[in-house]
Amino acid sequence: MAAKSGIAFLCPGQIPLKPYLQPAAPPLRALPGGQAAFATGGTHSRFYRLIGRDWRVTEWPATQGQSSTGIFSFSFITDKQGIAVGGDYLNPSVVKGNCLLTTDGGITWTASKTPPRGYRSAVEYVDKQTVICTGTDGTDWSADGGQTWQALPGEGYHAARKAKNGRAVYMAGAKGRIAVVRGI
Repeated sequence: MAAKSGIAFLCPGQIPLKPYLQPAAPPLRALPGGQAAFATGGTHSRFYRLIGRDWRVTEWPATQGQSSTGIFSFSFITDKQGIAVGGDYLNPSVVKGNCLLTTDGGITWTASKTPPRGYRSAVEYVDKQTVICTGTDGTDWSADGGQTWQALPGEGYHAARKAKNGRAVYMAGAKGRIAVVRGI
């Protein structure tokens, strides 16, 4: 534990970071089983998962290579089943590598069969099969765990989180817009 300006920071193990972080903060999430993970983007996108006191680093087939590319959000419904979304926010219509799935806790990732319509900045599981993702140009949902996606009507948003209880997903977007998605 190190202290700086009266604040204590705890970092188990060394994080093998390379200087490939996106300009904004990378997505960081608490995972089932008391674990944590984060993703980086930009010129070299990676997935980092804390296993005990060590960080496991995974290369994945995400859109990458530019400072505007990478994975911008991920979610796990179980310790093993997860999904990640992103793309290129400067070229939001690109779909290649914008949605990845894992069934082994992030050791391997594969692209969805039919990806969302473009860049996506947030993703949430509603249940094991129902997933919603959103980005600046739209919102999509999947009924098969993220393999195929369908468009939802309306504008896109920047952030999304599922309610702790129930199936509602709350989204926030530009100019203070807030939406609640129910019934999917």
